[in-house]
Amino acid sequence: MKIGIIGPLDSINNILEIKQEFINDVKFNIYVAHTLKETREQIKICQDESDGILFTGPAVFDCVINHIKLYKPHIFVPHNESSLYSFLLKEKNLKMKNISIDVIDKNIAKESLKDTSIENFYILPHKTGANEKTYIDFHEKNIKENNVDTVLTTFSPIYDYFKERNFPVYRLYTTLFSIRNCINTLINEIKNREIDFAKISVQIIKIDFEEKRLNKFSTLEKSLDFQKKIIPYLQLIQGAIFHNNWNEFIIFSNKGFLISNEAKLEFSKLLSKNNFSIISGVGIGKTASEAEINAYEALKFSVTQKKNCFFICDENKNIIDPTNDIDFNIGVIITDERDKIKDISQKIDLSIGYINKIKNIINLYNTNIFSSDIFANYLGISNKSARRILKKLIDGGYASVIGKELKYSSGRPQNMIKINLDI
Repeated sequence: MKIGIIGPLDSINNILEIKQEFINDVKFNIYVAHTLKETREQIKICQDESDGILFTGPAVFDCVINHIKLYKPHIFVPHNESSLYSFLLKEKNLKMKNISIDVIDKNIAKESLKDTSIENFYILPHKTGANEKTYIDFHEKNIKENNVDTVLTTFSPIYDYFKERNFPVYRLYTTLFSIRNCINTLINEIKNREIDFAKISVQIIKIDFEEKRLNKFSTLEKSLDFQKKIIPYLQLIQGAIFHNNWNEFIIFSNKGFLISNEAKLEFSKLLSKNNFSIISGVGIGKTASEAEINAYEALKFSVTQKKNCFFICDENKNIIDPTNDIDFNIGVIITDERDKIKDISQKIDLSIGYINKIKNIINLYNTNIFSSDIFANYLGISNKSARRILKKLIDGGYASVIGKELKYSSGRPQNMIKINLDI
């Protein structure tokens, strides 16, 4: 499981103090963002490379959520009373009379400071849409108008700003207790998402050529042409397709693949590039039967739109228009990925279909380390074929042997292979 930590370096280092507690379950990816602007730049990379996102504070999270759609589990570590108590305990001999504080809640600050020697405090709580300048202006106004002698800030850039001007300033950090709770919460959300995404899903596609004089051979020809066009989509969602009728197809896959941005974008392209009618419904359910029923409910709704379209009916019978939240920028990524997959295919003499399968298995199971037995099981092929594919990947530089598996029964331990397709 990979968790991306995003925020200023000092806050990240604060979080990494307890990384050993999670060493068996989590690999932490680091994305340093000193300013809120840098956070928005880093988040796109972070989402692609991580299973979940841990923001170092509420301001870092706020600047992202208002500009970028987050599709991975995420949480921010709050600056609460424990942050203030920790500071006061550490700096108990510090002489402060009038202080200016940012982000901390007013009631929390009032409760935390009531038994201290501090006479006056001025607070600007976390404010949606505010940037560093908003808080700097607040602090400077208090320094000029209210004789503030100390600034307490949760922002690394604001700390640097006042430090450079030799004004007394201190950082309020999130505490290890809060960090630990947030990481555990995020781990549970990631695991729940994996279980949810593994739910079986069904897609029903209905086509209509709208040409009344077509004979059965022309109809068959057009139907076969459509099936050729849908192959890239099937590879993307790892779907199994069956005929219900000459003009109706049923696809079995899972929720994670079918509701992904890539899948929705690919199917939207299919709808727009054909000169005949295509309507579709996707159903999600706890069982195959429930998913199929929901798929037909979504298909009924698609029929009422009188245009090429598709809708999703989820486990709660909600009808969803999947085109509302497609990230169309991902089309560039898909094209780039296809070029890379084609290059790998030519380099190691392995079909594009198998490379797509391997990529999707890595994404679905959140691991790129396999023994040949497990690899064969995931791909649905023999051990001999799995070993042949793994050898091609190793010889081509896309995989490496990293050790032996632990064996608790008789038999020779198998090599553990780490695959790195870089796509």
